[in-house]
Amino acid sequence: MLNGSHPVMGSDPFPLLRSFWNATVPRREWTHHAHIRVATFIVRTFGQALAHELLRAKIRTLNAALGGPAAAYHETVTHAWTIILDAALRDRPIDASLARECDEMVETVGQGNHLGEYYSAPALTDRRARNGFARPDLRPLPKPVGLHIRSAAVGEGPHAASVVREVYDEYGFTWDEGGYHADLVHIESHYLSTGDIFLVAVDTDGTLVGTAALKRFAALPGEQGWVGVNGVRRIAGADGSVERLYVRPRARRCGIGRALLSRITDVGRVYGMRRLEIWSDKRFQEAHRLYRSLGADIVSSRICGDPDQSPEWGLRLNL
Repeated sequence: MLNGSHPVMGSDPFPLLRSFWNATVPRREWTHHAHIRVATFIVRTFGQALAHELLRAKIRTLNAALGGPAAAYHETVTHAWTIILDAALRDRPIDASLARECDEMVETVGQGNHLGEYYSAPALTDRRARNGFARPDLRPLPKPVGLHIRSAAVGEGPHAASVVREVYDEYGFTWDEGGYHADLVHIESHYLSTGDIFLVAVDTDGTLVGTAALKRFAALPGEQGWVGVNGVRRIAGADGSVERLYVRPRARRCGIGRALLSRITDVGRVYGMRRLEIWSDKRFQEAHRLYRSLGADIVSSRICGDPDQSPEWGLRLNL
């Protein structure tokens, strides 16, 4: 990561994040602190493992767009920073805002030569460290521990489904694994392979305790209220939807639901989305208070296509 001037604290992180995602960051703005802010967003949203892959691909794309050589990318530096940030973020409140997290990471691990606490200069200048991950030669990298959010992994569908089913059992709703809930069991075909987002909250013992997903689609017609699409009520003007936001009963009131929804909306803003629709059972009153506290408003209602034919509120969340 490059050295650069200190950014303005409290500034809106989304212009930088959108330009990074689209490989349009001007060279003069692609500083060390810009690297930290971008990596903070990606690690806190997708988890360390996927963040490493995303950063590798997108930094290389940006470097190419800036006319830099392919060799400018440094595998060990990028990989090590994802681990450092993951550990630092897990020590922070899970529902802290993205802007605050970006500032905190810049002000703490982003100052000075933090990577030099783990690697000597010769270790990082070795060609093997540039091309592949090298373990630190001064002291071990921090071990991330604690409640965190990440992208769901292949094969985790049944574990994600168990989170939602626990809530359904709590409310006495009908479970329909082969129909209405098939997307949860098969997250690969319904989310991971379609370019959509499926996030999970993971407790300190590795148990999944929360889920949330983001679906993207072409903007629906209209601007106000609801529109009919193939005989179904939808939120006018929406170009995405919040799906499957659930938290196990034992894990509530810890900020997990707010953290999951905030990450979904953060991703939507980085993607340049304009409006999300949320359809939620009318009995989920706490969830509705959460949605409204983040700016959503109720604009419609409908009968859900689940086995119970549940009445739902339709909420509009502008990004």
